[in-house]
Amino acid sequence: MPEDIKNKNLLDDFLEFFRLSEEALPSSEQKYMTMVENANDIISIHHLSDLSYLYINSTGPKILGWSKEELMRKNPMNLIHPEDLTRALETIQIAGIEDGCTCECRFLKKDNQYLWLESSGKKIQFDADTVALLLYSRDISERKALEETVRQRLNLEEAIATASQFFLAADNVDLIHIMSIVSAAVNADRVYIFEFFDEGKKSSNTYEWCATGIEPAQEMLQDLDSSLFPWWLGRLKNGENIVIEDVNALPAEANNEKFLLQSQGIKSLLVVPICLKNSELVGFLGFDDNQSTRHWLAEDIKTLRMLAEMIALYWTRCQVKNALRDSEQRLASIIDFLPDATFAIDKQGRVIIWNRAMEEMSGIKGEDILGKDNYEYALPFFATKRPMLIDLVMNPDHPLKHSYLSLEKRDETLVGEIFSPQSGLYMFGTASPLYDANGRRVGAIESIRDVTERRRAEEKIRYLSHFDKLTGLYNRSFFEEEVKRLDKKEYLPISIIIGDVNGLKLVNDAFGHREGDRLLLRATQILKDSCRQEDIIARWGGDEFIILLPHTFHQQALQLCQRIKNACQQSESEPIQVSIALGTASKETVDENIFTIIKETDDRMYSNKVQESKNTRNSFILSLENSLRTRTRKSQFYVVHKQETAKNIGMLLGLSKNELQNLLLLASLHDIGIITISPEILFKEAALTPGEWEIIKKHPETGYRIAQSTPELLAIAEAILAHHERWDGTGYPQGIAGQEIPLGARILAIIDSYNAMISGRPYKAAISPSLALQEIHRCAGSQFDPELVRLFLEIKKGISRRQ
Repeated sequence: MPEDIKNKNLLDDFLEFFRLSEEALPSSEQKYMTMVENANDIISIHHLSDLSYLYINSTGPKILGWSKEELMRKNPMNLIHPEDLTRALETIQIAGIEDGCTCECRFLKKDNQYLWLESSGKKIQFDADTVALLLYSRDISERKALEETVRQRLNLEEAIATASQFFLAADNVDLIHIMSIVSAAVNADRVYIFEFFDEGKKSSNTYEWCATGIEPAQEMLQDLDSSLFPWWLGRLKNGENIVIEDVNALPAEANNEKFLLQSQGIKSLLVVPICLKNSELVGFLGFDDNQSTRHWLAEDIKTLRMLAEMIALYWTRCQVKNALRDSEQRLASIIDFLPDATFAIDKQGRVIIWNRAMEEMSGIKGEDILGKDNYEYALPFFATKRPMLIDLVMNPDHPLKHSYLSLEKRDETLVGEIFSPQSGLYMFGTASPLYDANGRRVGAIESIRDVTERRRAEEKIRYLSHFDKLTGLYNRSFFEEEVKRLDKKEYLPISIIIGDVNGLKLVNDAFGHREGDRLLLRATQILKDSCRQEDIIARWGGDEFIILLPHTFHQQALQLCQRIKNACQQSESEPIQVSIALGTASKETVDENIFTIIKETDDRMYSNKVQESKNTRNSFILSLENSLRTRTRKSQFYVVHKQETAKNIGMLLGLSKNELQNLLLLASLHDIGIITISPEILFKEAALTPGEWEIIKKHPETGYRIAQSTPELLAIAEAILAHHERWDGTGYPQGIAGQEIPLGARILAIIDSYNAMISGRPYKAAISPSLALQEIHRCAGSQFDPELVRLFLEIKKGISRRQ
């Protein structure tokens, strides 16, 4: 369920508002619809019969790329991935639309790419004749991609581990079978092994596995002359991997290789060398992609090189098996090349095997640990001598087993996972007994794998599923699960508080979304500091929070609301003080419906929000004035002086009281768009560059947008937009002229220019008031309204005579 959508009962109210005409909606309901329309996630309404759109909010086109008109003409069933469509429809039918349902599916964007959506739906009565489906959908592509990466990585690790067991268990290994196992993990179309003969002069494809529908190439790849492929052979001899993401992009020096690969229909491939322990190149292991190109991950290449090393060791073992006298020596040789850190002990607990991977993981060389006992092998992992999983093979009832996060027995093999605080690692281990040729137990062997990265990936997936990315609070989906878990008699009474951060949209429009996010984070901290540890706080929507209070009576919840309000009043006021509209209700008996309580809480919160909205906006306007003075480094006296001059002109013009008030407000805030301009540009001492000047010229439009979003400033929005227009039409941003320019803008253009001349600019010195008045007079009829210039000069001359 998306985090920033109102709760289901609240959206039932939204549907009622949706059916009313826009003119009939009260202002609070209009704002409510605006919040739904601009939610971070998709809200849509569909015909129940064919799922065609009845409504979709503005977030849908932003996420999906289609315009709202295009989406309204489309049927969502044609946009759902064909592999997901049946499951999506079955989920709706099986779950029962009345009770709601949740489904994950891929959805086609306009750029022909699919993204993953998690959608929750509910059957609603759209109007008297229409039953519809209300859907809340959020983008979970990031989580799905992470899950797929983890899954593929685990599949490959499991395949290599399985392959290693085959190498350990048998003298005659079925390499084709191993290739099929690994191919399934990496999804290759063809896997093969080439061997070199005649001192590397010839090579042949000796083992090949092909996926269904892929043509075998083994017969045509026998006794190849190595000298024909110098580019290929040179890299293998240097011990390099050959990674070709696109065969068609091979360089000119690899033309022979390119021709041979294209003749087999290969588009992309990975080849790793097979080298003996003395670095002698004896062959190579390859993986082909015939369907499409591919980017190979470095970790996967490293893992597949380990498989090549096991094959090399197997060939070595086959060549020298007559020289190997006992199974222990053969086992130790193979184990040395296993990808997992592996060691073995005898019946007396002495270390008899310590492979290369174990040397890398522990930092201890084999020669320094072989023959050691008394749990010496535990020191690198636990910084103390203590039993490990390998010792549980010898003593299954050892108390150590309780320290494992997970532990299970598969036949005679123990599989467990443990966390080591000393090393900070999560370790996955398998341990099995060792037997001699007569079936007598002679020791045990353990393989250890560092799974810390996998654990962190899993934790990230859980975090994405349970927590809000911005605030770190629980998200709506997790909160709804917790409501179901705690909606029981033993947790009564249960109280709910819903809070809506006042002024978030105003802050976003005026100061940018980064400042809006900071306001949400400040509100989050206040809620955390005010609540108990056992209280559950979640981000309910874009600017809404919800708190679940188990074992809390209504009076206690009211006290908490007051504590939150007090904390808000004591918080910092830059750019505006945190203000949260709160509502609360309580469930005290078993037969009350918790979701009805949530609906009641939400209604109370919105009632309070309407009452507090005017105070919030007034506070916001004061914050705008303070921010503008701070950004322009102008004193309150400077602003008052502009207001007095504007008022005198307005009175000479016979303006009404309301018009004069608007003129004073304009004198204070006409330059409000400047708060978005950096001080480096505003106070640059040198002349502005063309690019910097363009930034400056944008501030009337920025100020206009801010005023448009604030009801108290709506009356002066047009004048803010036009305060840099010129009487002759050569101003900006619209290039309007004469009486087209709002009166307030024409007045402020004169006052602002005069003040700028007598105050100076960072790049231009101030001039005397008399020279400034001469310049104003000179520009009458071109830059300024000549009649207003006359009034302005009369006022200034009158002031001069009085002085």
